[in-house]
Amino acid sequence: MPLLPQPNTHGSKTWTDVVKQSNNKIVLKFYNSSSLSSIIEPPQEIAEEGLKFWGSLHLVGKSFHKRLPFKVVQAAAAKLWTSHGPTHTILGENNLFIFRFNSSSQAEKVLSLGPWSIAGHPFSMMRWTNQSHLQPSTIASIPTWIKFYNISLEYWTANGLSYIASSVGEPLYADQATAERTKLKFARLCVNIDLKNPI
Repeated sequence: MPLLPQPNTHGSKTWTDVVKQSNNKIVLKFYNSSSLSSIIEPPQEIAEEGLKFWGSLHLVGKSFHKRLPFKVVQAAAAKLWTSHGPTHTILGENNLFIFRFNSSSQAEKVLSLGPWSIAGHPFSMMRWTNQSHLQPSTIASIPTWIKFYNISLEYWTANGLSYIASSVGEPLYADQATAERTKLKFARLCVNIDLKNPI
């Protein structure tokens, strides 16, 4: 006569308990499927919660010239930005990297100190937005910090710098030293570069 399964009376863990304890960083809950459709679009309050979480603490980066391995980018981020606080590197879709900082000021500092290069390749950094998941083919332009050298003194004006920066893209803004004209070795300007046009 076959024996029936006996109740768990020895305090041993079920598979559900094991899985639950091994993945306790995020608590999931059930939503009534009757309110869902074939196109899943969570309500606005869920989107706002996500925007708040990812918001000002995250930057995104990508190399458009070469696909970089995750471990290479992770090691470079730890080495380059250690002085600006701990950095958590996340691999997103389409080889897009996401970097989480402890404060928005740390993120802004790293952003302002660019342009950056990793493994000898230009690495573009930008603030995270809810459009940061876009496919590479749909990304038309990207803001990049560029240093312009050998600028004659008469062109160190808003119009002069704008004209020079326009040779590679749409001028956005200058860093503090350039704006205040305290260092004239080069002008450091943020330019929105059209990825469809070679520089």
